[in-house]
Amino acid sequence: MQFLDCVWQITQHYPYSFQFNKYLLTFIGQHLYSCLYGTFLFDSERIRRENEVRPKTQSLWSYVNSFSTEFLNPLYKERLGCILPMISMRTIRLWRENWMAYHPSTGSKTPCLSG
Repeated sequence: MQFLDCVWQITQHYPYSFQFNKYLLTFIGQHLYSCLYGTFLFDSERIRRENEVRPKTQSLWSYVNSFSTEFLNPLYKERLGCILPMISMRTIRLWRENWMAYHPSTGSKTPCLSG
């Protein structure tokens, strides 16, 4: 989740530099622990093979590729060179779609993970 948040922060600084949109990051974040896809089950590819995850589950990436237009950034413009993240605390924002997704103030009734 921390990596996804870091990527989201950079997409906020450079909204034209990424081919994917915020919905892809939110989708990955929601399914990181949902167990709906085998992609994130277990700690390594070796353990996934030992537990025969691939034939029993769908890959998250297969789903993403099947609905790739849903996750494309219409503002994307190819950029040459590197982008440098802004690291000032003033530039960090709360990723509401992720961290506040099931907070009562957002109007969401059901969390993606039941516990």
